[in-house]
Amino acid sequence: AQQRADPSSVWSFWRDGLLLRRTDAVVSSGQQTPVEVIHGAVLRWERWLGDDRITVWINMSDRRQTLRVDTGTWARVFGTHPAARLDGPQLVLRPTEGLALRMRSPKG
Repeated sequence: AQQRADPSSVWSFWRDGLLLRRTDAVVSSGQQTPVEVIHGAVLRWERWLGDDRITVWINMSDRRQTLRVDTGTWARVFGTHPAARLDGPQLVLRPTEGLALRMRSPKG
C-alpha cells in the first residue's frame, strides 16, 4: 500500500507503463526492439510508430549510471524520479531509477 501512494515507487512506474498501453498508440500498436542490457545494469527498450518513439531505461543497480542517448528533443512520459537528468547526449539514472522518454523525429 505504501508504494501505491508513492509516485516515485517501482509499483507506480509499472502501473504508469501499463496505463500507457491503453492510451498511447506508440505503446499499444508500435513496433518494439528487444530488451538490451547496458553496462550490465540498465535495461533499455524502445517502441515506435512512425516518427514517434518512446524509450524506456531501468537502472537495476545500486549505482548511478550515465548513458549516451540520441540527440533530439526528449519529453518525459513517466518515471520514478520527477527530476530526471538529461544533459545533452547523456542521461544520468539514479540507483533503481526507471524512466520513459518520448522523442519525435523531425519531419523532412
